[in-house]
Amino acid sequence: MLNDEAIHKSSMSRSIHAKATRQPFVVSSKVISIAIVPLFVISQFIRSALPDKYFYDSTSILNMVNGDTQEYLQRDSTYRATADFYRVMNVLGFDTLQQWSIALSIIGCLMLMPIVLRLPNLCLLDTLLCLTSIALLNIYVFSISKDMIQFIVFYCIAAILNMSNRRPVLAASSAFLLLITEAIFYRSYYLLVAIVFILVVLMLLKIRSKGGKTKSTLRAGFWFIFEVVLIVLVMLVSMKVIAPNLYDQLVSVRDETGLSRVGSTDAQTVIINLFPGDGIFVSLVNWFVNGLRMMIPIELFFKGKSYILFIVFQLLIVRLYVRNLGDYGGSVRNARFFGFCLFTAYVVVSFFFEPDFGSWVRHEVAAFPIFCVLLKQ
Repeated sequence: MLNDEAIHKSSMSRSIHAKATRQPFVVSSKVISIAIVPLFVISQFIRSALPDKYFYDSTSILNMVNGDTQEYLQRDSTYRATADFYRVMNVLGFDTLQQWSIALSIIGCLMLMPIVLRLPNLCLLDTLLCLTSIALLNIYVFSISKDMIQFIVFYCIAAILNMSNRRPVLAASSAFLLLITEAIFYRSYYLLVAIVFILVVLMLLKIRSKGGKTKSTLRAGFWFIFEVVLIVLVMLVSMKVIAPNLYDQLVSVRDETGLSRVGSTDAQTVIINLFPGDGIFVSLVNWFVNGLRMMIPIELFFKGKSYILFIVFQLLIVRLYVRNLGDYGGSVRNARFFGFCLFTAYVVVSFFFEPDFGSWVRHEVAAFPIFCVLLKQ
């Protein structure tokens, strides 16, 4: 009996050891939070070495804050609102991009600390996504720009969504109102993001009411994308009938901003519609094709080795999104559900507007607080 008991204990020990060895490699959120400081320092050096073309908008906003009345009057209302925002903030009298970058990076990194610390233990690829995002935020977003304001809006929305387990309707409506507010003052197309956000929420609620969750992630993804395409089609038809001027602006904005930049050394990654025309069907096809190009930017392989990191970053985001697609963001009383709906709305609208891959990654990484919501269980 002693031998049998010893054999049984030995077998149990081997089983426990085998299970332990099969555990995936995970990284604590504390490790990521510690990495924020060195990433801040490294990013400042990288930022200072980048050419001026990456900071045209920031330079323009800085000039307006510094009192350039002519540029202030030439710019549209959203740029003037942005300049006014930073002028009110400028209690220390900053007058250079570097001063603003350092100050806003410090503020941004302090804001990142609590949301990063609330993350669960992450696998290696999710950790890489977080570290890359933090670096990109410090390089491109934490500066005197609209993108910093966009980051703050997403930060507030993420905080609201984290309360959705208690009051999901209040969380969704508050996020909707914040998007509308940003549309009024900073980026008008956020009105479309707000509308599509509510439509995606209603669509998923309808799917769930019909017994919604399918066992096949592939099948779930197919039907979800199909219904999103239907939402976009209905939106295009409605705009064509009700507001034809807005429809014309929507379907022509990419060509208007991109065609004149083709061949420019400052626009190596410009995104041009592959199919000419402004009809509903052609516009829908261009939207879908451009969406695939932006989410899986394989074409950048042929533009130089320097774009490989961006491709990796984008594929990591797609991986995170597909993982959430498998269960539609989880329970309706889960912040992840609304985060999934919001990010879906954000990319759906961005497929119409983003002029090049550079601005796409800059605008996308500003949604990092929403990534953190999607990373939760």
